[in-house]
Amino acid sequence: HLKNVHVVVDCGAYTGITSLFFLSIFPLARVIALEPDRENYELCKANLNPYRTRAEPINAAIWSSQGQVQVVRGSDGYRNAWGIRTIKSSEYCEKVSTLDMATLMNKYSLTKIDLLKIDIEGSELNLFQEQVDWLSLVDSIVIELHSDECCKTFFDAVKPYKFGCFFKGETFCFKKGLLK
Repeated sequence: HLKNVHVVVDCGAYTGITSLFFLSIFPLARVIALEPDRENYELCKANLNPYRTRAEPINAAIWSSQGQVQVVRGSDGYRNAWGIRTIKSSEYCEKVSTLDMATLMNKYSLTKIDLLKIDIEGSELNLFQEQVDWLSLVDSIVIELHSDECCKTFFDAVKPYKFGCFFKGETFCFKKGLLK
């Protein structure tokens, strides 16, 4: 159970439904919602509009560095709006800007993230491969990991930060202070 949640970062916000949930259960929280797909972002922005003083939708992908990535549709070739992922971009493709965690935290004046939600369809491999010192500023993480390689990379990255872990459905939940 989380208490005193003031900052939530929702990476892979889709249409903002999870952000809405966080806003409703954490009445003091500010939610920063990143969604790389333009259409999903527009829905997210519309859904979060009633909370515009507490919610900041951003049309960008979380990544290990600043730049641009390619937006990729579902692996079956169809436009699965829930299966959007990002990869390093080629010259001729739909691109979206990226934010690394340090830049995100600086841009939005965050000194701490109480809850970090990550569902970024495999891009967690990139996010956690390098420069993860920002994890020291995160209290709790809820993440869906999309491959064995993503699991190994993520678990290696969080190990020094002494997060306790439990598993719920497809989601791993991590909280500092659960391990002694």
